[in-house]
This record gives sequence, structure tokens and C-alpha cells, in this order.
Amino acid sequence: SRMHSNLLRDLLHSEIEVLKRLWHPNILKCYEVFFSANHCYIVTEYCNEGDLATAVRQKVSFDEKSALPVVTGVYEGLKYL
Repeated sequence: SRMHSNLLRDLLHSEIEVLKRLWHPNILKCYEVFFSANHCYIVTEYCNEGDLATAVRQKVSFDEKSALPVVTGVYEGLKYL
């Protein structure tokens, strides 16, 4: 419905405003947002080492020593949020 579409659009704009204000080393920075008729494009900083989900999928297991900086980084990012 039209009301549902307007609500989703407003929620998206609110999320974008929050995203643009975030500034933390463990959260990708949002530089720009572009809209087309049917899509929203979010330009973030380049992450040359890939994302966390890919790194976790590629690694069979983490020992405590290698997991600690990953878990700490996620914690620090979430704490900031």
C-alpha cells in the first residue's frame, strides 16, 4: 500500500541519517547515498580485507588467540552504536 511504502521510505531515510553520523574504526564509514527509482545505493569506505562474514566463512575454526581481536572489534563497534 501507499502508506506502507511511505513508512518504509521514512524508515530508510532515518537509518541513512544515523549511518552518516557514525564514526568508529570498526564501522564502515558512509560517504554518500544515491537513490534511483527502485534502489538505494550506499557508498562506504573500501574494506580491502573483506567483510567479517566472509572471513568467518573462510576460516574453519578460530582459536582463542585469533578470535580475541575479532570479538573485541565487534564488541567495540556495538558498544559505540
